[in-house]
Amino acid sequence: MKKPAFFVVLIFFFQLSAFSQSCLPEGIYFSTQEQIDNFQTDYPACTEIEGRVTIRGNDITNLLGLSVVTSIGGGLFIGTEYYGNPVLKSLNGLSNLSYVGG
Repeated sequence: MKKPAFFVVLIFFFQLSAFSQSCLPEGIYFSTQEQIDNFQTDYPACTEIEGRVTIRGNDITNLLGLSVVTSIGGGLFIGTEYYGNPVLKSLNGLSNLSYVGG
């Protein structure tokens, strides 16, 4: 009787881990809109970025490609002290982000 329950719990945890994957322990640097747009293709199932995320680029207009990201472990940096993201008007792509560390 205990074996079927164990397998159900085991399957549940495998499915949960398939939907929520940590990745990029060294972080990631986005410098173009194309990199942001291709994030889900380049890193499928990556929802929890372990390292730092830096977003700095003159052509970045939106962050919608990052909408699957729920957690950033190493900090989030958008723009620089002198040069921001001049055409970025909204942070809507980060609406699923529930944790930022660092």
